[in-house]
Amino acid sequence: MSDEPQVVSEEPQVVSDESQVGSDEPQVVSDEPQVVSEEPQVVSEEPQVVSEVSQVVSEKPQVVSEEPQVVSEEPQVVSEEPQVVSEEPQVASEEPQVVSEEPQVVSEESQVVSEEPAVTAETAVPPSEEPHALDAEEPVAPPTVIEVADVEMPAPPTPSINEIIREPKSEKKQMSRIVKCGLIQTSLACDVKESLETIRDAQTERTLKYIDQAGQEGVQIICMQEIFTGPYFCAEQNTRWYDSVEPIPDGPTTRLMQEYAKKYSMVIVVPIYEEDGTGVYYNTAAVIDADGTYLGKYRKNHIPHTAPGFWEKFYFRPGNLGYPVFKTKYADVGVYICYDRHFPEGARELGLAGAEIVFNPSATVAGLSEYLWKLEQPAHAVANGYFVGAINRVGFEAPWNIGEFYGQSYFCDPRGQFLAQAKRDEDALVTAELDLDKIREVRHTWQFYRDRRPETYGGLVRL
Repeated sequence: MSDEPQVVSEEPQVVSDESQVGSDEPQVVSDEPQVVSEEPQVVSEEPQVVSEVSQVVSEKPQVVSEEPQVVSEEPQVVSEEPQVVSEEPQVASEEPQVVSEEPQVVSEESQVVSEEPAVTAETAVPPSEEPHALDAEEPVAPPTVIEVADVEMPAPPTPSINEIIREPKSEKKQMSRIVKCGLIQTSLACDVKESLETIRDAQTERTLKYIDQAGQEGVQIICMQEIFTGPYFCAEQNTRWYDSVEPIPDGPTTRLMQEYAKKYSMVIVVPIYEEDGTGVYYNTAAVIDADGTYLGKYRKNHIPHTAPGFWEKFYFRPGNLGYPVFKTKYADVGVYICYDRHFPEGARELGLAGAEIVFNPSATVAGLSEYLWKLEQPAHAVANGYFVGAINRVGFEAPWNIGEFYGQSYFCDPRGQFLAQAKRDEDALVTAELDLDKIREVRHTWQFYRDRRPETYGGLVRL
């Protein structure tokens, strides 16, 4: 920086009432050009030169008007015409430039001259490639004031309570319980004149093919048709069929299904003709968990004895185990067998016991019950808020030919809507994914359990 004294022009320099604050050195007027040092900045006719320590504008001189610069308490004003500087950025000195009693602070944001900040080219106008001279004859626009006081950054928005605590419904959806279930419907695998052992083996082999398919498809719970190991022999009354019974769980069919359940990690509902003791037989379904554990059994409670060929009282005693619900690995399962479906009391009992899926293995023919097939069980699903899997046989069974077993095994949800259904005349594996969270959703909508009046139903259980 130059040690030469500061020179002003012939025009008088006007200052405000407030004295100009400078360094300890006196201000000297000479014919030499104006040089700005660490002392206060004075503007003359000559170009303003700023040292490396002070404010540097560009390589080319900054041109101002011939009128003297007036420094007062009022803020320094730059006209609306932008001051253009070169490509070199405006660099502020680390030390503040002092003009009056109030310090002039030059920073990256703005230049402060007095109590109110001044607008500089760095903060107001972006630099361009060519310099631009200020027109002295242009009227001076009102000053634009930028507050340079300490400004607190706005606090981040406070999250809403819904962002902090999620709604239970959304959280439930993230933990949705989807269970893939299957139903197997088949036609008779061999002539009924064959030996009972041959018939059982043929029926079992046909069914195992679909269990293998189900295992490969990831089915988690599966159920077969009523007394799947033989024909629907109740079309006649013949003591020959008493010999087709087997104990549960120690009989051959239950033990075989335990192996398959463990093999595929699959819950299996096994409907067979059960022997509980000498001359004591039941129409039963064993329930096996996914690890092969035998969980228990359900015995058909409602036994028909009606034309054209449902002479079941000749073969089965009514069930004596009530309406159990089995807690399997994947869901709480209930069983209702064939003729049971015409009675809403047991269906409600299963719902009260916590059933999430109720399987109904059946053997029913067209002309008698087909018009009810798609009415009663969806109604049970709606009234009790659970899923239903309904299974039927396929085809005609000679020599009785009491009618066509019309298949159409299906799943329906707690709203009574059909999820999957087989054809009426084909052996098939029917599968569906059941979202068990829908049970709670529907029960919250329809409060049938809350509004029931069991104290008024005494007539239903009067003997």
